[in-house]
Amino acid sequence: MAFLFHTIQELYDQTYIELRSNIGARKRLFETMNVLTSMFTFRSFDKMIECILLSRQSDGGVNLEEFMLIE
Repeated sequence: MAFLFHTIQELYDQTYIELRSNIGARKRLFETMNVLTSMFTFRSFDKMIECILLSRQSDGGVNLEEFMLIE
């Protein structure tokens, strides 16, 4: 199911497509998502993808509060 989900995203989700071209191998993306989700709770899957992409594009880091679900 996860493979299907990510395959569909590779076809239709521009942010995901950009992230995949930036990060490289799918395994590396999954490792990154595993680390982040073990430490943080994101507002949505899309917010997590945006956060990873922005962190790879910026030198100064990312304000996680913008992406996290804070209760």
